[in-house]
Amino acid sequence: MIADGLKQKTADWYGWLLSESPANAVTWLYRRNIYELKDVKTDDLREYIVELRTTRNSRTGNLLSQHTIDDYLQALHRFFSWCADEFERANPMKRIAYPKRQANEEPKAVALEDVSKMLATCGDDPIGIRNRAILLFLLDTGCRAGGLCGLKTSDVEVTKKRAIVTEKGNRTRVLLYVDRTRDALQQWVDLRSPVQPFFYNVETLEALTVGGLRAILRNIARRAKVTGRVNPHSFRHAFAREYIRNGGDLASLSKRMGHRQSSTTIESYIIFTEQEIAELQERYSPVNSLK
Repeated sequence: MIADGLKQKTADWYGWLLSESPANAVTWLYRRNIYELKDVKTDDLREYIVELRTTRNSRTGNLLSQHTIDDYLQALHRFFSWCADEFERANPMKRIAYPKRQANEEPKAVALEDVSKMLATCGDDPIGIRNRAILLFLLDTGCRAGGLCGLKTSDVEVTKKRAIVTEKGNRTRVLLYVDRTRDALQQWVDLRSPVQPFFYNVETLEALTVGGLRAILRNIARRAKVTGRVNPHSFRHAFAREYIRNGGDLASLSKRMGHRQSSTTIESYIIFTEQEIAELQERYSPVNSLK
């Protein structure tokens, strides 16, 4: 699929969904003694999709969201479409509807109170200091997971409160952060090993992977008894929402997010509840400025 133009990050995401995630299709098919692609039938996949709709998140206990189920459906469609072309065989997903992406109606951001709880569980050992730096860096910069995992020591200028990150589409941008994040990063710098990756697995000294980062956040959340969203991208959503809620402007936010068009920022990240919109109205209404 990469040779056909699929981005590596997308391919990795599909691979995780289909073969590594808690509700992955490979394990489900194996349990039914289906081991070969040629043996996968449309009815098998329909049964799997029906089961997805009754599957609960292993950490929160909530049913999988429609957005998550759509991710699985999209991965299945892309994979079996590729198999059909590559191996010239029937596509078992052909008669199953492709998911229609719904407009985002609810915020997908990690709650700030949950971040505070997670920070409180980080100890003063090397792993705890690293994890505290990761939490603050994600929230303070809106950095994507792949960008954080790809950071090299030379990319981070702690005292200048800036980092150079290369993310989606190999685009490079500057990240800025505040004093609290700088201090947490400095603590990590003071004890980290002299290896090229800035954030790494403390045991192996290898750079964190996106999957490893997800696991770190889940483990911290479990210790903090947090059941809300804690995936890496939820920190990016929180960064965008809080930037606007605290009076930041859309133009600078869009630039800080690394978006080429502000419409991407608006449609995907600037999502508020009705109560939050009411609070913004009370704060920023022009009527408050009348004499």
